[in-house]
Amino acid sequence: FSVEDIFQLFMFFIERPDSVIKLKSLVGLGFFLQRYGQYLIEDTIRQLYNTYLLDRRPSAAQLRCQVLINLEEYFRDCIRRMAEQDIDYLHLPTTTTTTTNINDDENSNDAHQITGANLKDTTDIHSEMASSIAQCYLRIVLDTYLSEDEIIRQCVRKVVTCILEQGLVHPVQFIPFLIAMTTDRDINIQQSAEQNLQDLDKTNPGIIQTKVMQGFKMSYQLQKLLSIQNNNHHHQLVDPQSDIIR
Repeated sequence: FSVEDIFQLFMFFIERPDSVIKLKSLVGLGFFLQRYGQYLIEDTIRQLYNTYLLDRRPSAAQLRCQVLINLEEYFRDCIRRMAEQDIDYLHLPTTTTTTTNINDDENSNDAHQITGANLKDTTDIHSEMASSIAQCYLRIVLDTYLSEDEIIRQCVRKVVTCILEQGLVHPVQFIPFLIAMTTDRDINIQQSAEQNLQDLDKTNPGIIQTKVMQGFKMSYQLQKLLSIQNNNHHHQLVDPQSDIIR
């Protein structure tokens, strides 16, 4: 099997009507994309992920969450790989010096320098790829946050945190959503958003003020959604009693 064959196999099972097979295939695809992230910017995956994230039916909530988890795991894996490569790169000068002293061989020293350059290039490539993927999915991921489903909002928060930690895109795009997150009923989302805003204010003084009004509007939209959910839940509790009274 080639890499492309494996990818097509995942897509075959994802397109099956059985919801269990579809979900498990999506989980497997997430692991595959951690290793072969270039597929994330191809039209096939972009359309697949966008379709799931835009599907607001309650029955599709699990698939939406899994797409967000896949993206989060990809970015976390990028953080891990780049950190490992940075450590290897920092250790190379010591290795080079030791090898040169022992072997007194200029060719050996040159080889280590080339290896160091290659490691740095590889890190840059991973960073550029992660940045392209973040820009590709950021808008729809942020829009997915406005949901009455608390688990989906938690998943969005984790993806946002990963992207912010790596500085993959300009942070100004996050601010309205981070402000809305500070009004979320989930305490973990609140605290994470507040910390993100504090960090942004330290590194980019005055940047938050430029998006305050948009943040207020986004907060209103979120609270409106949550209010509708509360009312629906209340009616579901009240209706059986009304039937008894009748």
